[in-house]
Amino acid sequence: MFKIDEDKTIHLTRGDMAQLEISTKDPATGSDHTFKKDDKVRLTVCEKGDYGKVVLRKEVVVSGETTVVDMVLDGNETKIGDIISKSKEYWYEIEVNPGPATQTIIGHDEDGPKKFMLYPEGSDGDES
Repeated sequence: MFKIDEDKTIHLTRGDMAQLEISTKDPATGSDHTFKKDDKVRLTVCEKGDYGKVVLRKEVVVSGETTVVDMVLDGNETKIGDIISKSKEYWYEIEVNPGPATQTIIGHDEDGPKKFMLYPEGSDGDES
């Protein structure tokens, strides 16, 4: 299962693939932001309440001008932590060009942290 709510909460079953379509608006004009070739877009998922404890980091380099960047998380990348038996909340942010010129496009704001909800995965059927 994978979905993103209107409040930008990401819901994902541990071990599932997810494709995020990342876009943003230009704050000056309100029009769609155009990502440039070689821009870096980074997703960082952290422990709830501690942005210093990163559990997943994924970075995509933009190959050409576009208004939407696709970021694919494979099943191995989403196997965060140990197997869980109930949902677990993490926090996340998405940045463009991390480093001295970082621009956070989704993250902790006046509405609070952006949540990344991880749900238990089913058995792979390999029971002996």
